[in-house]
Amino acid sequence: MFHLFHREMVKKEREFMKAIQNLSIARSGLNLQVLANQKLVEGIMDSLVFALEAKDPNTQGHSLRVSRMAEATAKHIGLSAEECEQVRLAGLFHDIGKIGISDTILLKEGPLTDEEFEEIKRHPIYSYRILKPVDPFDNVLRGVLYHHENWDGSGYPYGISEDKIPLPAMIIHVVDSFDAMTSQRSYRDPMSNESALEEIRNKVGTMYKKEVAEAFLDAFEANKIPVRDRFREFAGENHGSVKNFVFPYV
Repeated sequence: MFHLFHREMVKKEREFMKAIQNLSIARSGLNLQVLANQKLVEGIMDSLVFALEAKDPNTQGHSLRVSRMAEATAKHIGLSAEECEQVRLAGLFHDIGKIGISDTILLKEGPLTDEEFEEIKRHPIYSYRILKPVDPFDNVLRGVLYHHENWDGSGYPYGISEDKIPLPAMIIHVVDSFDAMTSQRSYRDPMSNESALEEIRNKVGTMYKKEVAEAFLDAFEANKIPVRDRFREFAGENHGSVKNFVFPYV
């Protein structure tokens, strides 16, 4: 009787272990499918970024540089690998909403009218709306939506201030400003790196949170920020999406 019971228990145990093994295989397959879907979505969004930047040669490579600099700053601050990846993605897609802005405004040479600037100020909202339906980007939405908010509440689109601004958005704000200042525009020449860094220092407490700006400045001095003239040093690293993009500014 005992032998029969023992044999039945062994049989049940084997069946249980086989079920666990099958579940593990199924879960592994599901994870691979989820990863593949995320990469597919990222690829589609990359295409939108390229389409946007193709409109204006002066902005080509901007989103990729912002994503790399934001990720490097996040690492310097000490964020986790997952958080750094979220910052990278938010930096990559922060301006995607500009694809909904009229070319007559985006490509205008010279200063914008008040009405035109009000439309430009809506691009973080457009970016948010483009990304919101996409599940893999749930954790990057706040970094995208609030990346033009200033520490003193003078930014846009909502005028929130201080620690109400999410940390990823504050990181992107600093590096986005730096790249914009050091880039050629139809209406002005680029600043030198040194002048742009000084401008960031001068705007601490008004535009930027002190700790975030200082982290960027420290990382820059430590040669950890992949700015335009350092991109070759970082080009071989695996930064995920669009890692094989041909950088127009090197």
